Amino acid sequence: MRYPRKKLFFVCTGPRCNNPDRGEERGEIIRTDLKDLNKSLGRKGVARICATSCLDLCDFGPNMIIDHRVYSHLTRESAKAAYSGEMDDTARREDLELKEEEFRGTRHDPSASCSSSSSSSSSSSSSSSSSSSSGSSKSSGT
Repeated sequence: MRYPRKKLFFVCTGPRCNNPDRGEERGEIIRTDLKDLNKSLGRKGVARICATSCLDLCDFGPNMIIDHRVYSHLTRESAKAAYSGEMDDTARREDLELKEEEFRGTRHDPSASCSSSSSSSSSSSSSSSSSSSSGSSKSSGT
């Protein structure tokens, strides 16, 4: 079965996106605003506004994901603008999306950590083979 709603909005309410230091511009309040907007427009059966505990994009938050698109550095107003664009009320707001250039090479970029973990993995392999030749064995746990 396919999920019955057309759109799923995932609003990060993790500790950094929802930090009280952000005041009214934090994840929990953004999510509440979008839920209220969605309901007021009679779209509960079309779109669902969901909280997620962390999107692992903390440096760019508050964040929201819709259809694999990441909206970042959100405010209450920019989140509503992203919602309107995603629901085809207005043009989609690409200007509010996280840019590849901003994301690439950061600690959140899995391709950046893959290259560093493959080099640490190969050095780990050599130390592991040294260990196994001395009679000790390690399990990788993967």
